[in-house]
Order: sequence, then C-alpha cells, then structure tokens
Amino acid sequence: MISLNPYAYLEDVFPDVEVRAADLGEDWGLTVWDDDGTPTVYYAFDLGEIQRRCVLWHEIRHLHRGAPCRQRCPNDEADCREETARLLLPDIDELGRAMARWPAKIAAERLGVLPSIVDDRVDNMTDREMETYRAHFAGVRIERTSAACNGYGGPKRTKRDRRHPCRRVA
Repeated sequence: MISLNPYAYLEDVFPDVEVRAADLGEDWGLTVWDDDGTPTVYYAFDLGEIQRRCVLWHEIRHLHRGAPCRQRCPNDEADCREETARLLLPDIDELGRAMARWPAKIAAERLGVLPSIVDDRVDNMTDREMETYRAHFAGVRIERTSAACNGYGGPKRTKRDRRHPCRRVA
C-alpha cells in the first residue's frame, strides 16, 4: 500500500495544478483541462479521508496520462482505474491475506483504500498475480461475488474473465 501523500506528490510533480474541493453532484473527482491545456483537479468537498486520497491518486493518473480524447473517455477512465489500483495495492500477498481474512469492505478499509480499488486491482491481475492471490484462499469457503456487486463500488470492467474470489462466507 502506498503511503505517499497525494497533496505532497501533486506539489512536487505538478506544482502548477490547482486542486479544489467542489460540489460535484454524484462524482467524487474530476480533472478538467482549460483551453490553454492547464489542468485543474476537483474533488467532492464531502469525501472522507480514504475516499479523498483514492480520488486524488486517480486524478493524478489522469494528469500523468494527459488530456483525454474527450472528457470522461471510457477507455481513459478504465486505464486510470487500473493504474490507480496497481499504485495503491502493489503487494498481492498483502491483498490476498486481507481478502481471505475479512469481507471486501473491511479488507479495503484495513488496506486504506476504497472497495472499488480492491475490485479494480483484482479484476486486472495478471495470471501470475491471480495465482499468488488465490493461494491465500486455500481452505476458505468463498462466495464468488465482488464488493461492487454488493453496492460498495463502481461499474465493473469486462476486460477479461473475472475469476476471483472476492469475500469470505461466514
């Protein structure tokens, strides 16, 4: 799990980017490029600490990628979700231990991320990562349902076969 402060990272790497809290309605974060190419990062003013941290790292991925072909480009958004999940959850063993021990929502909280970040990380694992991850579930009866399916996350990508166990069954 990355411990970098997104505000410090933004200040070091993107010192000219403004970060503003705003009323974004249903959205949690948004990066907008002005006509002159200057980006501004917005996050919902009512987010909790974990939500804000995850949203800002997601928006940082957008900054690294540059202006998308159009605002809210689905391909750009999906790639940023995957990159954010890999950044915030790089240790597959740590993720596997947490998911084998607790339900998805609690595991995400213990890992300091949103359940949707856990889903994105698991959904985009390589075959080798999946093998390592699944090893943590030996002898654990699982329900093949993701946190997102339980109302804790966003829409799922359908890039590849979703073969992961997502939470323990009591």
